[in-house]
Amino acid sequence: MTVKSVIATVTARPAASIEVVTPGISVEWLYDRRIAAFTILDFSPLGVATWMGRLKTILTGWPAAQPCLCLADFSDPHAHFTPYMHVRAHELQCARPDLTFCMALIFPRNHLTRLFQISRRGTRNYAELSRFFNREDGLAWLVNKLADH
Repeated sequence: MTVKSVIATVTARPAASIEVVTPGISVEWLYDRRIAAFTILDFSPLGVATWMGRLKTILTGWPAAQPCLCLADFSDPHAHFTPYMHVRAHELQCARPDLTFCMALIFPRNHLTRLFQISRRGTRNYAELSRFFNREDGLAWLVNKLADH
């Protein structure tokens, strides 16, 4: 089975697999709940706190033997990033240092996010982050991580 066919199967899940955390933030459970794909449209402090709180809940309950694979879709053209978001993301590093955590970050293709191409991949303590400009490439990267374990 190719990565493309796996992605087609994964993305064809019924709507019941989508959890609306709050208006503007949802998580879609993919690949038998082994990948959590967040769509973030609310960048207010409350929206960021809600998203990070849900992600922390997922991290704390994740089985230690499995890598925690997440996708964060920031591709909305109105997406913006604040120092508060950075601080909250840094707090997650303390949640489960024993866990392998991989996150695909999906950004809109614009002049600001092109700067991220300079440092396309990064590892922060236990977290491996990778930046993409479309959901399909980010999901393919996560499916490959899943296949490695």
